[in-house]
Amino acid sequence: MGNTAPDRPAGHRDRRVPAPQQAHLGNYTASVAISRHSPVAAITAPRGKCVVLLDYRSAEPLRIVLLADPGGVLVGADGSFVVSSGAGLFRIEASGAGPQLLVQHALHWDNHLSRA
Repeated sequence: MGNTAPDRPAGHRDRRVPAPQQAHLGNYTASVAISRHSPVAAITAPRGKCVVLLDYRSAEPLRIVLLADPGGVLVGADGSFVVSSGAGLFRIEASGAGPQLLVQHALHWDNHLSRA
């Protein structure tokens, strides 16, 4: 953990998600979002049916949020994460409870999100 490659910018360090959290990812991730508001990153894992939140400075896991079919993720204006899934659009907070349903449609969401 924490290797520095010669072709990377000064101060850059690779981070590896710890093995127990990697197992939850199901060998596949759809999207990653990094907060400007806090040192938290969200990784969506549709095969693992979860979103992994971790401290991006240390790769220390903060929590695993169970959610069916998570795809896209972006950082909300309040610092929470907005995650798309086949079941709708959800808000996930780094220190909060389970995912909060924001919008549910008959449509299914893709794994690409952008702020409009």
